[in-house]
Amino acid sequence: MIIETKRLDEAMHFVRKITEGENPCSGSGRPLSSGTSTGTDSSADEILNHPDMIRNMFFIYEILSDIKSGEMTVRTPVPFPRKILDEFRYTEDKGIKNLIKQIYAPVTGGNVVKLTPQMAGNWLRDSGYLTLQYDPEYKSNTAVPTESGKAIGLYSQAREYQGRRFMQVYYSKPAQEFIVEHFEEILNYRKKQR
Repeated sequence: MIIETKRLDEAMHFVRKITEGENPCSGSGRPLSSGTSTGTDSSADEILNHPDMIRNMFFIYEILSDIKSGEMTVRTPVPFPRKILDEFRYTEDKGIKNLIKQIYAPVTGGNVVKLTPQMAGNWLRDSGYLTLQYDPEYKSNTAVPTESGKAIGLYSQAREYQGRRFMQVYYSKPAQEFIVEHFEEILNYRKKQR
């Protein structure tokens, strides 16, 4: 089976929304309703019968069926090569997404355990280096470095991308080295959270 990346991304988005208790068929991030329709929330029947929901659930069913029948194999990811971490070199301050891209750039083959920005953010928040605060200027929850986060080299800065302004956490040289030093701990933390 050949999987279209766009379809897979959409299905993963739907599953993630469901696991977070949100209505995957709305862009509002409203929680799934308990099945009673008040006119403002969708009922469970409306959500389950939504065309996007049906299409994505069928796509997931096809993938699982192919895995079960042996037409698609699931490979266990191999550990991240420690040598790449040992050879990491700072180039410039950057956000976590670009830092992770830089760390993974020398990796050959696609079957390596992946660290995502969300995983790193969760670990940093749960470890006391970041906190979420509502920012009235940007009208959203924003990650903000705590005093411990500032001590390891995290800082926030306003940024604009595609006409949207927001605050981004940047990683200075010490912060990047801190992430590299704790890379395996962050991956293991992810496994504990599953």
